Order: sequence, then C-alpha cells, then structure tokens
Amino acid sequence: MRIGLISAVLMIILLNSACLGGTPEQSLTVSDPWVRASGMVEMSGESGMEAGADMHDQAGGLPVNTAGYLLVENVGDQPDRLLRVESDIAEAVELHISEIEDDVMKMRQVEFIEVPPNSQVELKPGGYHIMFIGLNKSLDMGDRVEMRLIFEIYGELAVLAEVRAP
Repeated sequence: MRIGLISAVLMIILLNSACLGGTPEQSLTVSDPWVRASGMVEMSGESGMEAGADMHDQAGGLPVNTAGYLLVENVGDQPDRLLRVESDIAEAVELHISEIEDDVMKMRQVEFIEVPPNSQVELKPGGYHIMFIGLNKSLDMGDRVEMRLIFEIYGELAVLAEVRAP
C-alpha cells in the first residue's frame, strides 16, 4: 500500500512536469554578445558597417550611435519575443533591422524580434541588431557593456557584451 501511494505521488509529479514543460530558465540561451566600438557607421554594402567613419556629434564630442549583436537560442517548445534591450550606455536603445530596399541598405526600428521554438536568431550586421542611440561615453575595444534583454515569456536576462571592431 505504501509503495502504491509513493508511486501514485511520483506519477502525479511526473505528469505535472510534463504538462508544464521546461522552466523559462531552461528555454533561452544567449551567446557571443558584442557591441561595435564607437566611431563606426552603418553604410550600404557587404559589411554593413565601415570602420573609421566618423559618428561623433557636431561638436566633435561623444560618438552618437553604435550597434550590438548576439545569438539567441530558444531550446524550448514555445516561441518567445525579444521585446526590448536596456543599457545605461545610451539615451535610447532600440531593436532594428537592416534591409536592402531599391539597392540601398536601410535600417528601421522593429517592435520585437520573434524567437521561434527550437531555433536560433542571430542579431548581426546587415540584419537584426540592437541600436544604441545617443551614447553616454566612447566605447573602446575590449571594454564591456551591460545589457538587459527583456523577453515576453523568459523575462529579463542580463548579459555582458564585449566591445569589438567589426
């Protein structure tokens, strides 16, 4: 009788676990987060970004904008969405996509980035990326930048991104 009761309790626990699926902590991973060193501007062309172009404000002070990239992997069976990114390095942080329109590379803001189940979404030059607008400081290669990724289901995920050249 005691073995039957223990077996029944274990069966209920297993069934509940199977119905609930994995926890959000188990469903998303982020790898290779990086941010472009400031002083680089988005241009049309293969690379999407050209080193050495001046992106400083009119007074020659702080760099104006830069971009961030990473790989998001959803190993769960439910879709999720990257809703926004927060960081103290800029006045505003937006999700963007670069697309070719009439043979010209154009960038536009998107409301979210869909992360389908059992798949990866790469934020990379020439595609989806994080745009840091109105930088508060210069970003030198090797520096680290803290970003908080806000997902619809997963919630908040803090990552430390390395500042790199393209």
